Amino acid sequence: GVFTVEQARDRILLGRVRSGMVINDEERRLIALHESGHAIVGMVACPEDRLHKITIEPRGRSLGAAHFSPEADRHLHPRRYLEGIIAKALGGRAAELGFLGPDDVTTGAGSDLVQATGIARRMVAEFGMSDAIGLVSADPQAQGGNVSGQLQGEIDTAIRALMAVQAARAESIVRRHRDAVEALATALIAREVLSAEEAYAMAESFGVETGRSTIASV
Repeated sequence: GVFTVEQARDRILLGRVRSGMVINDEERRLIALHESGHAIVGMVACPEDRLHKITIEPRGRSLGAAHFSPEADRHLHPRRYLEGIIAKALGGRAAELGFLGPDDVTTGAGSDLVQATGIARRMVAEFGMSDAIGLVSADPQAQGGNVSGQLQGEIDTAIRALMAVQAARAESIVRRHRDAVEALATALIAREVLSAEEAYAMAESFGVETGRSTIASV
């Protein structure tokens, strides 16, 4: 069949829709909450990246996606932005925690943790963005070989601390905007896909400060 540009873009970014995959109602709700958590936390913590769409269609290896597109090609990323990306990545787990409690969180955050931990590691070990570690690089060239066990231990502690702060931030955003997360999840369960415009309008109707107007006017 003929692809629209939108469908072609989705296939590249999100993967092929997995037809014939049956997801039960309970899992659909879990996935919808998870993606709504990413979306709301992303709008608040990382407004520089614009939401493109949210979907709970199973595609490729993922069961859903809150797809964000950076506003512009940046070559330098401020610390605030990197922290926002970590919070956004942890927003799915934060929503599961907020709505289901600690015993019912799911495996859905696996790839989110890979992304968030990777960014946190680079902030701490490459970009001198941890006060605990200071302006030291763990690059083997800078260290004249492998990093000492002591520095590696300190880096691991600093990464964990950075992740914990952003996880708490994501959880607090979900708590503050619980109604908005619930509304997005309900709409996703009914429709499977929400455009950015629909998602932003819905979030804003529940009082979420999406940063849309401030960025548009710059």
